[in-house]
Amino acid sequence: MGVKTPKSEKVISLLLSAGLVVVSALIVCEVFRSKSLATSTRPAQPASISYKLPAEWKLEGSWETYPNGKLYEKIDGQETIFYEYGVNRLDCASASINNLSFDIYVYQMNDPDGALGVYLAQAPSDYEELNIGTMSDISGGQVRVFQGATYLEIAPQEKNTDGKFTKELAKSILSGIKRKNMTGGSIIEMLPTTGREKGTLAFNKENAFGLKSLAGTFSATYTDGKGQFDYLVRKISSAEGKTILGKVRDEVKEFGGKTHDVPPESFAGEFMGKTLLLTHKNNFLCGIYGDISIEQAQSKLDLLMLKTKEQPDGRK
Repeated sequence: MGVKTPKSEKVISLLLSAGLVVVSALIVCEVFRSKSLATSTRPAQPASISYKLPAEWKLEGSWETYPNGKLYEKIDGQETIFYEYGVNRLDCASASINNLSFDIYVYQMNDPDGALGVYLAQAPSDYEELNIGTMSDISGGQVRVFQGATYLEIAPQEKNTDGKFTKELAKSILSGIKRKNMTGGSIIEMLPTTGREKGTLAFNKENAFGLKSLAGTFSATYTDGKGQFDYLVRKISSAEGKTILGKVRDEVKEFGGKTHDVPPESFAGEFMGKTLLLTHKNNFLCGIYGDISIEQAQSKLDLLMLKTKEQPDGRK
């Protein structure tokens, strides 16, 4: 007959075996977790990138993608403005030609207004506008571009690099980006170029002229022989016009401004010592604000309103 093992020893043996299983499982989990963390700290490698390089240019390394929430891994300290305007991801790489290297940053925003907002907010103090088929400029060899929901920056790594290379690279990159809804671009193009003060194009994300009711408008400052003023424009639905003008009226009164009796599709008054004139028509809200009389403002606003008829979705 075999020697019987006491029940207490069997229990201990089972507990030890179970403990070993648990410990082994924890070790395996920790290994997988460590690998997972190591992978997550590296920028994601996109499956395919459609950005085109010009002939004879070479990609240095590969494209890297930093999604929303991870931009700090590439542009630490500079990402706040992109989060503010709704960034989706950042694709970046370096390319070279003739021993010259360039850094490429392609910010895919959630919508065209966000891309345009970043483009305007990031404008350098000294720049020259470029003619490459969309809004763009160059400063210190760095090219910035707004197209659809894309904000593009290309910077040479070497000082005094000929700008023709940066422009060539920018045009090629843009050719590989599908043009999406150009809402923001088409609206801001309504603002005249004649008499416009350089660097004054703005997307008023929070307010315009201190009025929250005019948030979401695009504006620019102009100077002529009659004074300085701002044009503003915003795309709206047919039902929004009266609501917005009503809120403007309430805000102006709250700040001690003066209002005038005008047709319901318009607003006229004095606010902070300047004339404010607004009207909505053809699915657009247009306005003027400045050191001019109401009569002068009306004449200038009429010219801006004519542009609403030129828009594809404008209604006569």
